[in-house]
Amino acid sequence: MGREYTEMQQMIAAKFVADAPKIQLEGSRISIRNFQFHSEFRKKRSWKDILPASQSNHDELLAHSYPGNDQFWYPVFLPEEKRIQNKAILLLHGLNERTWDKYFSWANYLAEHTGKAVILFPIAFHMNRSPKKWTNPREMSSVVKERKTTTAGQKEISFANAALSTRLDECPEQFFLSGAQSYQDVVSLLKQITKGKHELFPEGTKVDFFAYSIGAFLSEILFLSNPKGLLKDARLFMFCGGPTFDQMNGASKYIMDNQAFLSLRQMFFYKRNREIRAILKMYGILRFREMWKSFVTMLRIEKKQRKREHFFKKYNHQIYSIALEKDKVMPPDAIDRTLHGRKGNVPVPMEVLDFPFPYSHENPFPVSNNDIAKDVDERFRQVFSKAAAFLS
Repeated sequence: MGREYTEMQQMIAAKFVADAPKIQLEGSRISIRNFQFHSEFRKKRSWKDILPASQSNHDELLAHSYPGNDQFWYPVFLPEEKRIQNKAILLLHGLNERTWDKYFSWANYLAEHTGKAVILFPIAFHMNRSPKKWTNPREMSSVVKERKTTTAGQKEISFANAALSTRLDECPEQFFLSGAQSYQDVVSLLKQITKGKHELFPEGTKVDFFAYSIGAFLSEILFLSNPKGLLKDARLFMFCGGPTFDQMNGASKYIMDNQAFLSLRQMFFYKRNREIRAILKMYGILRFREMWKSFVTMLRIEKKQRKREHFFKKYNHQIYSIALEKDKVMPPDAIDRTLHGRKGNVPVPMEVLDFPFPYSHENPFPVSNNDIAKDVDERFRQVFSKAAAFLS
């Protein structure tokens, strides 16, 4: 790898500029190119027409017309030597992420060891598609204070999750709406790449997926619906992700507070399916019919089991999963139940790993403690050598 994981992550984070045309990485055979993307999700209807007016004291958090969500930059890691021109990897991140820093070494390793370009693509209203003030402790202080005082038993509230928690608590429909936009954006990017309309890739380029956390959930929905046959031959490597939505635990200081997670669960678990469909019809979302069907298939472990098992059996040779033993957000037993079916006989390859240092779902490879740096580097290579081998 040249430099070790911890050193490489810090170096790339210090050097990265989101709108720089090209960044050459020191001590690496990888360069970074940044490209602009324009989302056409709201081409027919605006969010203002779709979502109800807010009664919140923090309307700016519920703003649905942030320009940066529709026009944004995304980075591509490119091998400078022995690059495979007609193959790429799309890397999808986790929920409530606002910076690519943790993923830089991930993308660098995959690009270097597969010879493929690695595309880091942001989910709607995440990363650089969200206002910077959402991560500013001073800007979020009043939101945190209000959420702590207005709801009894409030847990997991923090500056890091205050914006997303407020958005999903007051309008949980946004989880699906933002997912629908992300889904359409990924499909648009795949079409652009496979049709030879992206300057980096010739027509017929094959795109595989590395998906982490909620990015794995989005990927499963994409693979289930397989729009325009774009994913029929694609591979999907999932890290710390893959269970049905009801098997996840999204309450975390780094993701969303418990009240927001409760509102989200009430939206999709306690409303009848026809009620949700009526809401989505009002929002003009049912034109994504195949996405909605796939979303429902991945919603509850006891529902749509036959369809889900048929899918995983069909794609078992194209999917590989690694879970972490102490992951509380995407527990390994939940991933196992989802991927391997009711009888445990669906042959999707899955491994459960554990590390000899403190880690979490949100931070599987901590870089702040020099005392464990060698162990972190070793476990990073353990995971990503498997990912690179599967995606090569």
